[in-house]
Parts: sequence; C-alpha cells; structure tokens
Amino acid sequence: TTTGWKSSNSKPMYNWGQTGYTTGKVYTDSSGYYYVQPRAKTTSGEDNNMTATDTIYEASSSTISAIGTFTHRFYFNGSNGIRCFTEDTWIDIWDEKRKKRIRKRAKDVKYSDKLLVWNFDKGCFDWARPLFIQKSTKAEEFTRIHFSDGGYLDIVGAHSMYRVDLPGFKNVMNERFMPIGAQVFKNDGSVVTITGKENIKRNVTYTNIITYYHMNVFTNGILTSTPMNNVYWIDENMTYKVDDRHLVDKSLIDGVPEEWIKGLRLDLKPDEVIRNIIAHTPGCHNMREWLEINKFNIQKPKE
Repeated sequence: TTTGWKSSNSKPMYNWGQTGYTTGKVYTDSSGYYYVQPRAKTTSGEDNNMTATDTIYEASSSTISAIGTFTHRFYFNGSNGIRCFTEDTWIDIWDEKRKKRIRKRAKDVKYSDKLLVWNFDKGCFDWARPLFIQKSTKAEEFTRIHFSDGGYLDIVGAHSMYRVDLPGFKNVMNERFMPIGAQVFKNDGSVVTITGKENIKRNVTYTNIITYYHMNVFTNGILTSTPMNNVYWIDENMTYKVDDRHLVDKSLIDGVPEEWIKGLRLDLKPDEVIRNIIAHTPGCHNMREWLEINKFNIQKPKE
C-alpha cells in the first residue's frame, strides 16, 4: 500500500516525519528503496548510515526538490506500521493436552497459547503467552531469508533476529549488522548461518507477535524479536549482563498499563532508550501515546 503523491513515472511515495524535525515525503522506487543525498540509494528500514550532511528530497508530479537536511535517525515503515513475518510462518507452541511442543501457523496463534521463547535472564528455553499480535496486513512483496540448514523465513519490511556471533537482536535487512554468514539461533539449540536474502514479488499477508516479558518468539525455528529485547548487554551464553543503570524517567511511562510496562520491561529501560523509541514515532511525547498508536491501531483484538 502506498500513500502520498506519485512521481511522474508512477513510482510510490511514502510519508515520513519526526516530531520537532523537518517532515515531508521520501521518494521510493518499486524495489522499496528511498532516495536521499549524497547517498543515492539505501535499503529500507533503519538507516544507520545517514548523517547531518544528507539532504532529504521530495518528489512532486514533475520534479524532485530538497526539503531539508537529515537531523535525526528515523525508522522507515511505509504506511503499514510494524512489518514482520508472513502469516504462514511456523510458531512453536506448547500443547497442554498432549504435553509436548507442536507448531502452529502464525495466523492461528491465540493470546491463550504458550509460545516457545528464550529466557535471557536464566539463559534457557522457556514459555510465554503473547502480549501483542499484529493485525493481518497485506503486502505485494517480501524477503526470503535463507539459512545454512536449508530452512528459510519470509519477512516483510524488516525484522530482528538474534545474532549469536554478535550477541543481540539485529535488523536482518541491515547488511552492516546482519550480513551473509551471520550466525542465528534455532529452536533446537543449534546455530545456523544466513546464506541468502531473496526479494520475492508476490502478494502475502503478514503479522507480528511479541511475547509477554521475554518479547521474543521462534519463527520457522529461528529466534526473532524486537530490538527492545536488548534490555541489557548479552553475553556469549545468551544471558543478560545486568548493570547498575539510570532507569527511565517515570513520567515517560506514566499512564501505560502495568501489563505493558512489565510485558515490554519498560521500567528496566535506560532513559535514553525510551526517549529514542518516542522520537521514532511521529506525534509521540511519551510511551502512553506510543502505545495508543501501536496497540490500538494495529493490534489484533484478544479472543
């Protein structure tokens, strides 16, 4: 789905903006790239390469003109909010009746299900119920991430995988942090490498799942999550290295339901992390507003 204007050659336009910063439209081509200067082309998703010297351009029906310089790192989500994995992705579930692990398609996961997760407090597998299930959303293309064991995961836009050889959850579409050869973690405790990233133009439906407190989930057997899962530094045993940090200013999470404060571990986040999350969401001044935008606009209702 595209929003905004069309260029003279009918390529799509996407809205973008940051509270307190220059806002406008970023020109994107059919491959999902947006254009800035002096770098002509960078992949969609979080752009860690932009600097204050980059110029943002706006395209009209016939011309492309500068509208300002880059002043703050931003996330590119197009018009559909969070973008993650396709609905036919397999999720590891605990079957209470049969007392064993089974698999469900992401589209069939319910809030009452117990999902396989990794517990970074104890450094072991665990189970958790969903805190958040994204509404089904359609897309016209996706990226198939191939792994060394022959498996794959289909994602739309960007999604974070746990990188074993550089501990932490990284955006798989960021070549700097998740290149070919990066090691990722599987649901049987083994490690595989990324062997390819294939863009496929085909209509799909996608979703996203965040589990309570642990946040992560195994998708097609691969440990994936949100960067918010990087609560602390993580050691080689996949365990949090708890530090003595200055925690978030409580005013920034005032009004957020306790379920979400604990579910996303907002009370353990450093102040600058929470401010960074807020800054990446246009129109937000605190986490209550961020939650309203994300939860009520794109969350699948509970059964």
